[in-house]
Amino acid sequence: MSSRKQFLGHTMIYGASTVISRLLNYILTPFYLQFLKGASDYGVMSYFFSITAFLMVLLSYGMETTFFRFIHKDKDKPIAGTAFISHLVTSVLFLVLGLIWHTEIANLLDRSAYSSYFILIILILGIDALSTIPFAILRAEERPLRYGLIKTVNVICNIGFNLFFFLGCPWMIKEGIAVTFIQSIYNPDWLVGYAFLANVFASAISLIMLSPQIFKIQFKFDFDLWKKMMLFAWPIAIGGLAYVTNELSDRLFLTYLLPKGIADFQLGVYSAVYKLAIVLNIIIQGYRFGAEPFFFKMASQKDAKEQYAWMMKVLVIVLCFVFLGVTQYLELLKWPFLRKEEYFVGIKVVPILLVAILCSGIYYNLSVWYKVTDKTKFGAYFSGLGALVTIAINWYYVPIYGYVASAWATLACYFVMLMVSYLFSRKFYRIPYDYKRILTYIFGALGLYLFSSYIKDQYFLVNTGMMLIYIGLVYFLEKDTFHQLISVACKKYRS
Repeated sequence: MSSRKQFLGHTMIYGASTVISRLLNYILTPFYLQFLKGASDYGVMSYFFSITAFLMVLLSYGMETTFFRFIHKDKDKPIAGTAFISHLVTSVLFLVLGLIWHTEIANLLDRSAYSSYFILIILILGIDALSTIPFAILRAEERPLRYGLIKTVNVICNIGFNLFFFLGCPWMIKEGIAVTFIQSIYNPDWLVGYAFLANVFASAISLIMLSPQIFKIQFKFDFDLWKKMMLFAWPIAIGGLAYVTNELSDRLFLTYLLPKGIADFQLGVYSAVYKLAIVLNIIIQGYRFGAEPFFFKMASQKDAKEQYAWMMKVLVIVLCFVFLGVTQYLELLKWPFLRKEEYFVGIKVVPILLVAILCSGIYYNLSVWYKVTDKTKFGAYFSGLGALVTIAINWYYVPIYGYVASAWATLACYFVMLMVSYLFSRKFYRIPYDYKRILTYIFGALGLYLFSSYIKDQYFLVNTGMMLIYIGLVYFLEKDTFHQLISVACKKYRS
């Protein structure tokens, strides 16, 4: 029981810090939607952030998960030093080559008008790649508060710099304050660029705050160890690339398969409403930060499989609750979040995306079997299969149905990955999941959503009733887990 409480405690701290930092970051979405010229500008911004996500997977190449695996496997070797030096070399090489050839890259991607943005994207990626192992060290040292503090400061700085460029500079020019200086650094037609520049500054501050972890690293590089780590890491890297393809390739398909006159608009609408669904991803990310070290730490214990099964059930309960909460109050959320009515047309795909992300969360928890058995190549296979599903559906249906096809492609991708991973896990590492209750919570949440969607009268009363029914169902079936969560939360609050 103590291991469960430790897991819950760490996950709640990681989850809380992740939710807080992401909610602060969420402020930027309605902020951008309000101040950018329209959905087309937001579409351009989303395109570049999609490129960033793809390249970040390549620059991290699975070393974070590999670090957690090897610190429990080869404790007497320079794991941190080998991993950090590996990232240092590849990041510096990427920065040099990227800055030299950024114009050619922009021309190759048919974005020559935005070549300056690529400089900023390259800087963000290089700095964030260098931060990966120091952040992993904090997690390995079980210091979630320090981790959460740095993440939160990062977001606060990002918001602060955005406010300065988007609001502060125009106000200072209007009021005649430091006009010469402000006009030398501010161009009202370069707002998207300032969003990226704010990210550069915030990432640099995070790296500075991580300097104590960097200076504690034993700077020794073990080449034989590095080869073993890379053998473990490369399938994770390929799987990560396929995962990002599943997550973000739809933005690229919308960009390049739709007519230029509507591509950026549809991309802007889709990216904006996707943010409403991605609240589930925030929960999954917070869970991952607490769960991943726990996966490897528990692997050698006799009751590991029972613990993994219990973790799955807790995750499903929370994800289904959030799914229901967003779908029940979607009509309320769209006004403060999307701001402009031109984006409202896209909320019809939010429930589809929420179910897709729910499936991705279950798939992540299923992935424990190939990680603890060192069969990470299966992760690459499953993600590759999901990428093929994503590409096929988007390629064929995006020209016909636009972003609606992209939403269904995301759901199909994660459902296929989930099912295939589950079937293989039964052969290689059977975990005794509580299937009856897990399916009860999933179909219960879906059923309550579908029931409420057909009732148009008494909106608040009906939707709140659906939430209370779900909470009652979970409490009735999971009293012990409820009490554990409350106990852990109270202890963390007192501390």
